[in-house]
Order: sequence, then C-alpha cells, then structure tokens
Amino acid sequence: LNEIIRTARTQSFDFDITFLISMPSLPRCWLVLLGFFLVVNNHFGRGFSTTQRRRRRQRSSGGSDEIEAISRALQIIYRESGTLGVLRRSDGILEQYQATSLVEAAIVASRGSKGVASGILNAFLGAAVCSSEGGGNYAVQLMNAYDKLEEEYRLQPNLVALSLAYVATYKEEGHSQIAQRYLQRAEELYSEDVQQTQQLQRSTIMEPKPDVWSNLKDNHGIQLLQDQKEFVVLSKPSGMVCYHANVTSTKLSNKAQPRNKKRKNKSTDISLETCLLDGGVPLSTLNSQGRGMVHRIDRGTSGCIILAKTNSMHAKLLVQFFLKKQIKKSYQALVAVSPKQRQQIILPKEGCICVDIDGRPAESNYHLEQSFANGKVSRIRVQTEQGRRHQVRLHCAEGLSAPILLDPLYGGISAMLQLNAPAQELCRKIKAQKKFCLHANSLAIPDYGIDVEAPLPEWWQELEQLITIEHE
Repeated sequence: LNEIIRTARTQSFDFDITFLISMPSLPRCWLVLLGFFLVVNNHFGRGFSTTQRRRRRQRSSGGSDEIEAISRALQIIYRESGTLGVLRRSDGILEQYQATSLVEAAIVASRGSKGVASGILNAFLGAAVCSSEGGGNYAVQLMNAYDKLEEEYRLQPNLVALSLAYVATYKEEGHSQIAQRYLQRAEELYSEDVQQTQQLQRSTIMEPKPDVWSNLKDNHGIQLLQDQKEFVVLSKPSGMVCYHANVTSTKLSNKAQPRNKKRKNKSTDISLETCLLDGGVPLSTLNSQGRGMVHRIDRGTSGCIILAKTNSMHAKLLVQFFLKKQIKKSYQALVAVSPKQRQQIILPKEGCICVDIDGRPAESNYHLEQSFANGKVSRIRVQTEQGRRHQVRLHCAEGLSAPILLDPLYGGISAMLQLNAPAQELCRKIKAQKKFCLHANSLAIPDYGIDVEAPLPEWWQELEQLITIEHE
C-alpha cells in the first residue's frame, strides 16, 4: 500500500481536460469554457460534488496531498481485490499515517458508497488486530476518528468493525474496560433484545437439556461435531434453514407462532436456530436475524457450521472469519457438465476460479476428487478466498460451466436429466426436500482448537452409487 501511495503522489489528478478533449462532439468554444472552469475549480476548491467539497476542506487543513494519495491507492487496491486486498497490503500503514488521515482517505476513496467505506475501514481495524505491538492503541485511534466523522457522513461502525475493535483492545493489557465498551456498543446497536442480552451476559452459561444432541440427531439429522463452553460446531442437514428471516429470534425463543400464515405446518420447516433453542442450547444475541449465527450456509447445503454461545465469543469468531488467515473451510460439490459442453470442456484435476460476484473480486480453488459416468458428473473439493454470497455455486456454474447438481438457482436441475433412470428418480426425491449437492465438509480454526470434518450425507453416497450403475 505504501508503494502505491508513493506512486500516487507523483501523478496528477487533474484529468478533467483530457476527458473533455476526448469528446469531439462538443463545440470547441464549450470545450475551452468548461476546461477553464474545471481548472479554476481544481485550484480554488469550488466543485459540483461532495468529494470535491471534502477536498476543499482538506486543503484548508493542510492534509490534502497525503489524503489524496492514500485515497487513490485505496481505490486501486479495492477495485482489484476488495476489502481483503486492502487488509493484506496494510502492513505498516497504521504506524506511518494518522488515524484521521486514514479514515478520511477511506471515505474519499469510497466515492459515496457506505459499503466500500466500511470495508476499507474494517481492513484498517483488521490490520490493528494483526499488529504485533500497539494494536489496541491503533484500534482506539481509528474508532475515535470514525466516531468524529459519523455524524457528518452518517457512517456508523458495523458489527464487524466493533468486533475488530473489541478483539484488538481485549488482547492488549490495560484495555479491558475499553474492549467491554465496544462489545456493549455492539450489543446496543445490533442485538435484537438488549435486556435479554444483558441478562444472558450476567448469567452463567446454562447446560442444554439432557440427551439434547442425541435427540437432535435422531429427530432432525443435526450432528454434533464439537461442543465447548462458548461455542458449538455442528453438521447441518441439507434442506434445513439456519434461521427464519420472517420470525424474530426473540419470538422463536418464546415459542411464538410464525407471522407467515401461509406456512401452516411450520414444524416441517423448522430452523437450526429453533431446534437448538428448543433443546436449551444457549446462543449469542449479537445477530438479530439468527441467534448464535456467526456465519451461515444455504438451506440446500449440508455440513459444518459454528455457532456462538456468548456475545464475546461471537465477536471473536466474527474477527476470525473476517481475517480469514486462520480459518480453513472446504466444500465438496457434485457438479455436472451439460452434454453440449462436455465435448469442449474437460475439467482439469485442479485449478483456480476468478469470477467477480456483484462487482466484487472473488476467487476459489478446486481439486477434482472423483469422476462418474464417463465425466458426466464429478465430485470436487472447493476452498474460497472471500466467502461471497453463493460463491461456490456461482463459480461452479459460471467459472467451470458445471453447475452443482440439483442447484435450483444456477442450472443444476436440468443437469439431472442426463443421468440414468434410477439416479433421476432419487434426484427428484432429493429436490422435493429442497436439497442439492453441496456439502461444507471441513472447518478448522486453530486459535480455538477447532478441526472437524462432516461426512457426506447418506443420500449423497447413494446417489453416487446409482450414477455409476450403467457404467459398471
């Protein structure tokens, strides 16, 4: 990042006249007048946009050149590799520049996008967490600068930012009270029920009901992988949602009926959250949509998922997922190449998929585990770098041109038509249960002693056997 900033300082940012010259359709007199106006605007700070008004204020405070150079460097890095790219290239940046300059530069670089501004600021806070010395002080300085600009730009720290600030100060001696203030602020802003949150934090963590895990496995197919005082790791069955967005967590815990009257038999569509709360498993309240949910996997996806029991652990795990350095998560997917493309597409044994998602960089690495039915279907193992929404599903469908079998959104339903009759029959039953062939098979977080694997579902193994029947 420092190298890009130094380069940016040597470049001219007054590109407006060059832009105008490239528009030959305008009369020459208008080009001259507009060019003259833009030159005056750049030198005297009277502009059309909010960004230009910000630059005028920066010039009056004497920090214009530095903030301009940092913001241009941030734009370049964010455009190329997103928040994770800024995080990975922020080594030493906190020591060299003042927090106020970094925060202001992030806002200028965002060009009015709150999502981009938050992503860059979170990257700086992530650098504070990773700092070997003084990370707590850097986090406090960044948060103070953040708060000073909150009212002016209507940009408040999101849950990830407050979690990063909490972890950066929590692990540093003499900052425990400051850390608790960040956690309390996160609870006040993002917990659904503040009173319930305070009660949960004051009370001792309750033990779940006797035989809860055997009951959950027998009745709902939820398999326990690891149970600790502050978190639990499970294997979620495919076809089950993590939580219901149309029912609040508080009402779920109080056994209230769902507000969606169309779903009369809700017991057949019970969520993971509801199962755990009904079993007496304590869950954190920081995620107002779903208790304990640090991350989620889609309804049709099976496999590893971790849930926090306390808000402190929820924040710590959020930071682990944001930094991604210490987390190793992999998926298994059963993908199918269509008959028209199978002649042109030969799936390599391994490779990298780089396809942007919603305009943001996304990268996945895959390894071919096994092929079936003369290459019609293959099981691959996938690891994602960013964890974008539907990243594995999109990358298989668009990056490999081989959609996940039975995926209803990205071409996986039609793929089953090339299978033999027994396999198609089983696929129709699986599809009716809202399942598809994507499985979160492993999760490792070394800092918390987590290294688990979830076996493939039985129906998946049966499907693979049926697919190979006609070729044995």
